Amino acid sequence: MPSGQQAQGGKMFGLLKAQQQERLDSVNKEFLEDEKYKDEEDLAESLESFKKKYMEFDLNDQGDIDLMSLKQMLEKLGVAKTHLEVKKMIAEVTGDSSETISYCDFVTMMLGKRSAVLRLFDLIFSSDIDIPTFNEFRALSPFTRIYSEGAVRKVKQIQGSKKTKNRMKKPK
Repeated sequence: MPSGQQAQGGKMFGLLKAQQQERLDSVNKEFLEDEKYKDEEDLAESLESFKKKYMEFDLNDQGDIDLMSLKQMLEKLGVAKTHLEVKKMIAEVTGDSSETISYCDFVTMMLGKRSAVLRLFDLIFSSDIDIPTFNEFRALSPFTRIYSEGAVRKVKQIQGSKKTKNRMKKPK
């Protein structure tokens, strides 16, 4: 092929994916060599699973999951979010340092402590768990916490009955 000519779309896509896989493999290697994660159970298998899921949702093949990629992913899962909600999710994962989720941030999040948003990502990206239903997502996400009047009444009922029981106990 002449040097000025581009490869066909399919070949170029394959080349981009191969390059992306190499970059993610080098990050995985760093995590495997990091003393902080040496006691992590099945680390190599987990990293391989994380890599596959990350590549699936890195829609622009730039090595980062950006706002639109995350938004599209959530829509595919049936959990549409506003731009502001998606920005808040990204800020929580990256510590407000970036507008995209890098693979390194993603792996650190998956291996580290988990907040509600991070548990959501864990559910989404975990290969052995089905995609969460809307209700499961709503229960995890602080951005969509919605209480029905019936639920509020039930909580008040329970709280009231606990207070009554406490008053009925006789001091010893």
